Amino acid sequence: YFSNKHKEYESAFNSYMLMVDCQLKKNRKGLAQSYLDSAKALLDGQLERNLQPRLKFYKGAADFYQFSGDLKKAGSFGKVYSEMKDSIERAQREQDLENTEISLRIEKKELELQEMNRLLEQKRLEEQKEKTIKAYTIAVLLVLLFLSAFLFYSNRLAKRKESELAGMN
Repeated sequence: YFSNKHKEYESAFNSYMLMVDCQLKKNRKGLAQSYLDSAKALLDGQLERNLQPRLKFYKGAADFYQFSGDLKKAGSFGKVYSEMKDSIERAQREQDLENTEISLRIEKKELELQEMNRLLEQKRLEEQKEKTIKAYTIAVLLVLLFLSAFLFYSNRLAKRKESELAGMN
């Protein structure tokens, strides 16, 4: 009653189905029938799109009719229950397979992205190494140029002083 009043229909449905089982165990077929009818009303009204309660109902109805001795109805509900359960399990397996495939594709893309990032980092390091080598090469060339200029100027200055000294003597 509480679950229905607060619009918790799935909880109410589950309670009805538990009461069906309980009443069958106590051998109270009439009460079990009324709880089964109440569960059916909720199933058809508020829970019509939800598969799990429907599956529970078919199982409960099969058990009820088997207890009642109506084997034709019990077999009918049992068959629907089995087919629906198999269908749900098959759909779940297909969904699991699809999720696994998606997961593998994502993992593959992540690995490709990691490899691409590794290659980009390697390329960046190589470019940085080349820039460093160029910078050192330019620095060495400049030092050699300044050293050559210094030596050239020193040599010229030394020759000028030598020629001035030779001219003074």
